[in-house]
Amino acid sequence: MGGHFSWIDYSVVAVYIVLSVIIGLRTSKKQKNAEDYFLGGRKQPWFPVAISIICADLSAVSYMGVPGWVYEKDLAYFMPVVMLPLIVYFIVRAFIPIYRKMKLLSVYEYLEKRYNLFVRAFTAFLFVLLRGGHLATAIYVPSLALQEMAGIPLIPSIAIIGTVVTLYTLKGGMRAVIWTDFMQFFVLIGGGIVMVLFALSALNWDLPQMWQSAAPHTRMFQFGLRDEISFWALIPYLILYYLTTYATDQAIAQRYFTTGSEAETRKAMMTSAWISLPVVGLLLLMGVVLAAYYKASPALAATLPRADRILPHFAVNVLPIGLKGLVIAGIFAATMSTLSAGLNSLAAVLIKDFFVRFKISQREDQELGHARWVTFACGVLLTLTAFYINKLGPVVEIVGKLGGFFMGPICATFTLGVISRRANSPGIIIGGLVGLSLTLWVANYTTISWLWWIVIGFLGTIVVGWACSWLFKKPEDALVSTYTIRA
Repeated sequence: MGGHFSWIDYSVVAVYIVLSVIIGLRTSKKQKNAEDYFLGGRKQPWFPVAISIICADLSAVSYMGVPGWVYEKDLAYFMPVVMLPLIVYFIVRAFIPIYRKMKLLSVYEYLEKRYNLFVRAFTAFLFVLLRGGHLATAIYVPSLALQEMAGIPLIPSIAIIGTVVTLYTLKGGMRAVIWTDFMQFFVLIGGGIVMVLFALSALNWDLPQMWQSAAPHTRMFQFGLRDEISFWALIPYLILYYLTTYATDQAIAQRYFTTGSEAETRKAMMTSAWISLPVVGLLLLMGVVLAAYYKASPALAATLPRADRILPHFAVNVLPIGLKGLVIAGIFAATMSTLSAGLNSLAAVLIKDFFVRFKISQREDQELGHARWVTFACGVLLTLTAFYINKLGPVVEIVGKLGGFFMGPICATFTLGVISRRANSPGIIIGGLVGLSLTLWVANYTTISWLWWIVIGFLGTIVVGWACSWLFKKPEDALVSTYTIRA
């Protein structure tokens, strides 16, 4: 054992990367048009799609960030994840019938039908900013692992990861995304299980003592209003985070459109929600186990540079040869699955919501070529952005802050459109501007926890948007009834 990354470990990582690229290249042969590229021909099996839904949101930010957060703080941030199946069930009942009936490629097409072109284009633009920041973070995080474990400097690490994922996503499209996600999911779960079992073995399988030793990292709730992760802020934050992610985020919603029927979409969504619970449980357990292990090894803890590097630090300094490579492959798997999904969805939005809609790409036979060029350009830009993303703070907090700025108004725009026939374009535009302005003001001029940003943006948009809609003409029921669930 000890801090040495052997040729065997390098080989494990190399084999994994090569397999991912091979899958991406092989699936590219079946593409005939842009719909094949972005939706896999709308005939992908529901179970791989369910796994791909999980992977789209489970990046190295979660794989490294969750155990790092638990090691540095506690379990409080993640315990309300048990709400996910209920929120997904609401989305299945309220949003999916509307989306499937419209046969969407981009989820933002809904907004033009329900409101107008400006709302569609502006919200799609916000998605590009939000998902772009998330993906840049997802490239940056595993580069920390490469630097920690293999001694590869940060800038070359970022370049390697960005290049590899861009290559197979560029060629393989959505089929490559789904089937590489399927493989990568089991790699990342396998790496986590191996690490937990090895650490527990070193702690003599004494679970009660481990739990006690890990205190206060095992604290599950904080009820003080001034706490950074207060239970009262966390519940509305996660409800809106999950609602935004699973109902309005193109990177997730695009997978709903790849299945052959609404019934298969429902099965994929609910399966992904239920499987997500033990996956998050594993990440939390990793944090608790590592907290106990490092407490019992103060000399090792003294060499840990940052909490969000604890996974690679543990792997390189404790795990035996071969298992180090498996853990780093798991970190790669988490990154590559999210990054490939994000690249494909960014390209889909840019092509469908901008190139095609504004007639930049006017011929259907040009769309596939344009899609690949846009995917390439996004990969390059995200890789460059990853060089600077670390200035925002801890990795979990980076994603939380990015989401806090944009998710509230985006979620409110879709939600108000689905539940209210009174909402109209002028009202939601005014509401969205108010919601964004409130969020920016709170973020820059107050000390309110970033958990409240998304809540403030959502409430500002939906309340002002609904109220202002009464100042303008009500949309005709015949025009909006297809796009709402109630009067």
